[in-house]
Amino acid sequence: MLKDARDYQILFLSAFLILGIGTRDWTLRIDLMLVVLLSCVLTQLFFTVLLPSLSHQRARYYPNFPNS
Repeated sequence: MLKDARDYQILFLSAFLILGIGTRDWTLRIDLMLVVLLSCVLTQLFFTVLLPSLSHQRARYYPNFPNS
C-alpha cells in the first residue's frame, strides 16, 4: 500500500499534527481552517490557470528552451 514516498510523508505529517494537537494543546478554530483551505485552493487554481499561459509565452520567445 505504501509504495510511494508521498504516502509516508502524509502519514508522518498526520502523526505530527495529531501529536501536536494532543500534547501541545493546539486549538483548532474552524474559521482559520477555512481560510487556510480556501487560500490553498485559490493558489492551486491560480497556478493551474497561470502556468500553462506562461509556458506558451516562454515557448514563443525561446523556441529551443526544453519544456519540463
